[in-house]
Amino acid sequence: MSKIEWTQQTWNPVVGCSIVSPGCTNCYAMKMAARIEAMATANRPR
Repeated sequence: MSKIEWTQQTWNPVVGCSIVSPGCTNCYAMKMAARIEAMATANRPR
């Protein structure tokens, strides 16, 4: 579900990135990739 009034669902295609410069430290894609990786790790069966 989305809070965007003109849609019901959204999709973010950012799933990873490659570090290419010091500017990558503050990149939203790098933070999103870390978040997605953490979610995948948390959902793994033990």
